[in-house]
Amino acid sequence: MDSNINTSIIIPCFNAEDFLERAVESVFIQKLSNFEIILIDNNSKDNTISIINQLVGKHPKIITSIVESKPGAPYARNAGLNLAKGKYIQFLDADDVLFEGKIKRQIELIEQYSSHVVLGSFLKTKGDKYKKFKVNVCNDFWKSFVSSNLGITSANLYLKTKLEEVNGWTIGLSSSQEYELLFKIIKNGGLFTLDQSFNTVIYEPDNSITRTLSPERTIKLIDDYVFLRIAVKRFLQNKNELNKNLNIYIDKCIYRTLIGRQKNNPSYVNEKISSLNLIVPLYYKLIVRLHNLLKK
Repeated sequence: MDSNINTSIIIPCFNAEDFLERAVESVFIQKLSNFEIILIDNNSKDNTISIINQLVGKHPKIITSIVESKPGAPYARNAGLNLAKGKYIQFLDADDVLFEGKIKRQIELIEQYSSHVVLGSFLKTKGDKYKKFKVNVCNDFWKSFVSSNLGITSANLYLKTKLEEVNGWTIGLSSSQEYELLFKIIKNGGLFTLDQSFNTVIYEPDNSITRTLSPERTIKLIDDYVFLRIAVKRFLQNKNELNKNLNIYIDKCIYRTLIGRQKNNPSYVNEKISSLNLIVPLYYKLIVRLHNLLKK
């Protein structure tokens, strides 16, 4: 394999037989030079390994495959990162696709602005309907952060050295994985550039982990989400950057998420709301609860 690889595309694969080839093809249409693709099988129970072997056999100079037996995308992504030779890292979920020119455009942005990460806009689809998610619609970095409006895993691009400085992905998280990674990079002096163009498609499956109905899983999702946003509040407070408006905004995000999960584990959600002492206006509470009721 070329020792002068510029870009590494890391693709964790878990039961990806129906869409892995689509993801890999979206990498090849990038028309990159000096790139590699690393496929990580992560305990697949379907025909994924066979498809991985076929892809490696077809493109042995470009595609490498490994196995990560520890379950979870962060383990698989870190395994790929440890193997990667590229200066730039593109994490790509196996069910997502990149539009032509995505990676090249974002490399140019990193180099133009001397940044460490590009945070990208994306399209999300379920079936034949597409919804646009434009990065930083709040026009405020921290408001966009706590409302998960600063890109998503496949839409972003990273400088490898910055990922290594923060030891990659934190394992064991059920939610907010890319935002916890982003927070680590922020605390380590990371610089960011925003990409407003829509160059990534996120396919949302029916059994998405964020839609689970399990009460136990709901607790983990809530705890990961809330813990990160409380950590952000403390970080900003220590820097004297947590004003009243931003503090209330963060609490609104937490409250909205908790109410959205209430049907999955009512007692835990109510306990969490009570213990956090969130500063949320009454009118906002009524709007959120009414919206949640209408969704039901």
